[in-house]
Amino acid sequence: MGNICPVCRKNKMRLGGMAAKEGSFCSKCWDRLNDAGVKNIPELTLREVDQLVNATPEDQIQKAYLGMMDNRKYAEALASRMKGFSESFRGACRAFFLGKGIPENAALQENVTQFLWHMLVLKKQRLDQKETVLDQDIRHEEVNGQPEVRSEYEFDGRYEIGLTQETVCGKVSYIRKGKTLFERTGFNRARYRTVSAKQEGEDRIVCPCCGNVSDRNNLMDGCDYCGSRFLVEDLGLRVNEYDLILDKEVEAEQRFNKSFFKNCLTAGIVVFAAGAVFLLLSGELFAGLFRLILWSAVLGFLFSFVKYVLSGVKGGFGNNDKYLEEERRRDRETVKKIRSFDPEFSLEGFYAEVQNMVSALHFARKPDQVSAFFENPEQDRIRKILSGYGDVLDISPRQIFLREYTVSGGMQHLGVEMLVKLLELKGENAREREERILLELVRKSSCMTRTVCAPVFLKCKSCGASLSLMEGAHCSYCGNDGKLSETGWAIQSYSVN
Repeated sequence: MGNICPVCRKNKMRLGGMAAKEGSFCSKCWDRLNDAGVKNIPELTLREVDQLVNATPEDQIQKAYLGMMDNRKYAEALASRMKGFSESFRGACRAFFLGKGIPENAALQENVTQFLWHMLVLKKQRLDQKETVLDQDIRHEEVNGQPEVRSEYEFDGRYEIGLTQETVCGKVSYIRKGKTLFERTGFNRARYRTVSAKQEGEDRIVCPCCGNVSDRNNLMDGCDYCGSRFLVEDLGLRVNEYDLILDKEVEAEQRFNKSFFKNCLTAGIVVFAAGAVFLLLSGELFAGLFRLILWSAVLGFLFSFVKYVLSGVKGGFGNNDKYLEEERRRDRETVKKIRSFDPEFSLEGFYAEVQNMVSALHFARKPDQVSAFFENPEQDRIRKILSGYGDVLDISPRQIFLREYTVSGGMQHLGVEMLVKLLELKGENAREREERILLELVRKSSCMTRTVCAPVFLKCKSCGASLSLMEGAHCSYCGNDGKLSETGWAIQSYSVN
């Protein structure tokens, strides 16, 4: 019978399938790539095949394939560069959160984009407010005697985009007044998403705002074509997203242990309470106390075990995979729809943009600190959102699903559902909880991935000066108010489900 094709998820594999570096896929997917003019198909990874088959319009497959092949040599160079950069970055990040206050000219600030720096500053201010120190003790994990670093590369018309994964080990601790509130271990990967201006020749650089090729000094004085001015560090390698990823097996074990113990304890308390009332009424409370404790523990364990098995039969073992597969299918359809309007739409770049915005909302203390992210920045509305996050110490994005995408009234509209895990301070302890967020995002229909979009560095459209997100994207030089939807995605609506 064979297995289901991991690319199209529809056709069954023929015996042997079609070889790729990481597995096989069905002959129909092979024929689709071959008909589109793709060569050396066996050399493609399954991730590349999946992107070409499921997320690329038919008439653009060959162009996307040629871009992939061209990007591979840049990816190898980026991986080599990131081996040294990642270690210094993690050191700067650890020093930033262990230090007092927000230092001027912090080493970390020189290595991150404005969006990520904005979120990190708000997070540090929250931790300082709660008298909590974050210690990220993360180190290289060597594979066969060498640190393993892998990179992917793409050029979006303005910036060189890199996605690097590094094998790591270590722990993250949250310490308050000398007491460890929470500790997380089991990390096996660090993920960095980087951006940098593209260099053409020895001193020729692609302007990140308009794509005009100019020399470095000219861009620092102001691009001849669009007038945007840049600092030297604006043109260098910057981190736009940084995540520590838990080993899937460790994460599943931690989740199981937590839920199993909670169910055991709850059932045991119920059994003990009911039994205690019965023994008390019968006058045998002290005589039967030992047996009651024993039966409470046994029945609590049995209840938790049966609940685990039944939840697996109903959804945890098979249907959950079907649910995730259905969500991924919807995502692929939405991405294809977006790329029919914006051919260079970057899903990874979009994820980073949304994660930084949502994270900043969870750490902000006042509306002005995040008003730049909203299409209609109503102070009372933003203040109401922030009021529910006053004790959040950290946020970890778990899943992001794309919803309906439309273009109307000169605006692009995109729905997003996001599942995050929050770490909150509760008295003298820290506890985790999950939250499901529904977002409606908008951006101008004239805003494409290869134009003045994705605000890695915000520039005033009136005078070209840098804008600060901490000041609501208000230009302190000419007084012009920046609007995020003109350069990237802005929040139209925000709700917690």
